[in-house]
Amino acid sequence: MTNGAFVRRDIWALEQGADDPPWDPFTLGYARAIGMMRERQPDDPTSWSYQAALHGTYEEPADPLWNGCQHGSWFFLPWHRMYIWYFEQIVRSAVVESGGPDDWALPYWNYTDGPAGSAALPPAFRVETLPDGGPNPLFVPDGNRQPAVNAGAALPGIVTSTAQALRSTSFSPGFGGLPRGPVHFANPHGLLESQPHDNIHVVVGGDVTRVGCNEGWMTDPNCAALDPIFYLHHSNIDRLWANWLARAEGRANPTHPAWTEEAFSFFDADGAEQSKTCGEVGELAGLDYFYDDMVPPPSPPPRVGAAAGSDGGELPRPPGDGPEIATGGGAVLGMDPVRVSLSPPSGAVPLTQAAADPETPRVYLHLEDVESDGAPGMVWEVRLDPDGSGGDPDEAVGTVSFFGRGHAHGGGQPPGVTGERFIFDITDIVSRLEAAGRWDDSRITVSFHPARPEGYSAAHTPAVRIGRVYVTHG
Repeated sequence: MTNGAFVRRDIWALEQGADDPPWDPFTLGYARAIGMMRERQPDDPTSWSYQAALHGTYEEPADPLWNGCQHGSWFFLPWHRMYIWYFEQIVRSAVVESGGPDDWALPYWNYTDGPAGSAALPPAFRVETLPDGGPNPLFVPDGNRQPAVNAGAALPGIVTSTAQALRSTSFSPGFGGLPRGPVHFANPHGLLESQPHDNIHVVVGGDVTRVGCNEGWMTDPNCAALDPIFYLHHSNIDRLWANWLARAEGRANPTHPAWTEEAFSFFDADGAEQSKTCGEVGELAGLDYFYDDMVPPPSPPPRVGAAAGSDGGELPRPPGDGPEIATGGGAVLGMDPVRVSLSPPSGAVPLTQAAADPETPRVYLHLEDVESDGAPGMVWEVRLDPDGSGGDPDEAVGTVSFFGRGHAHGGGQPPGVTGERFIFDITDIVSRLEAAGRWDDSRITVSFHPARPEGYSAAHTPAVRIGRVYVTHG
């Protein structure tokens, strides 16, 4: 421990510094702890199955705290921070009990800007046995993971990119999601949740076309937390939230009591129910850990609550409810790039003028009535494509992936996606393309580009149908 805090370390750096790669003490301790947790009774809150069910499960009847994950709202980040923090305490207790490091902390998988090769699944999650020859609890077989990922294929940069999220200076709407909930699942998702969070889930998991945990675990919210890599993925998402705040320039968590005072419950290492508010976990200074790429946090400042009777001001307005200023048809997404042409309705404000409007200077791209017969285990990058070439990644406005889309926690119906909508703020890209002399308001093209790891099998990937593509002003 350093300054009384536990240090979460990059899993790739741990493994590369190990005496017996890929088994460093922290990774091996994690594997052994999972084995211990799997032996506990399902009704034990510290068991592996119970902890996974807190996020999502098909088990019925469900415990009141199961299926509690927050997606598609501004509670996505604080709920998952609390979840993996209490999970970390349970695992640490098991690590110490099995003779592992007493300063154990949950590693993170830095798939974006970690050491060379770190966009691949860490090796300890790909080998089937522990050093003693026993089964490796970190390993998940093909079918429950995408075989190409299990084989060590690197995730494409489109999948892992954090650029769109970290560029945003607004928590809501923007980086952290819309002010709604608590809600198990809703859409659209916030920027960090959309990319890279959702993308990592579906590409690691692979396609899901059947109900139950029979196929890609990470792709299905009811099964995702059964895969041990889930927690390292979310440790990285949590790290990115801390790094986003450290960039300053107006970046800040919500101060409205509807966010700061909302509480969620979990279980500690003794199996006792505990509760925290979003305001209590919004800064790492109030918790007992930090990340190895950050300086140790200072002592937590005195907590400032909302004044009695204060409503915290108005909640942020959801984006994209203004008038349509460009409209086009639909598209079917598959293994090849697809383009959709948009044109302005008669009398509509040109996009460049809308993007420069001093009162409502935002324009949004909408994908409406999105459907699929299952949950595809791949990602499509969306670009504004003024010359139709689709060759410039700087034209990227975001990604389309399907973690949790159309999700319901129970029932026997095959998973599917029906009537979903994706929204992207394209204001800055339109302005940038115009400044470069590459924009024509009368000729607007949106293109979709598939991204999948090398060796990805697309034999059963469900097709995606987009009903309509259009742009709104404000």
